[in-house]
Amino acid sequence: MFTILATLKVQKGKEEEAEKIMEELASQVAAKEPATLTYLFHRLQNDPNIIIVFEVYQDEAAFEAHRRGEILRQAGTKLASVLEPGGVEIKVLERFAGFQRP
Repeated sequence: MFTILATLKVQKGKEEEAEKIMEELASQVAAKEPATLTYLFHRLQNDPNIIIVFEVYQDEAAFEAHRRGEILRQAGTKLASVLEPGGVEIKVLERFAGFQRP
């Protein structure tokens, strides 16, 4: 498995618009990217302008297909208008313990 933690910084006043874009993105990924195993968006409780995305892919190739795919490209164009400039941070995680229930 290949795991990503993405942090997105939304412009103040654009939270609802960003949420709609992200909901559509998640829906498209669920429908068309079966090798994307987990794709969860979370808002920080104390800062609604920070979105954390937890992503698990079947393997690194599945992540690359997502990253280079049409779904993310189209969403990225829309997100550019609601995110802070430079407001995307991507971290690759390495699992060493724990579990996930179906």
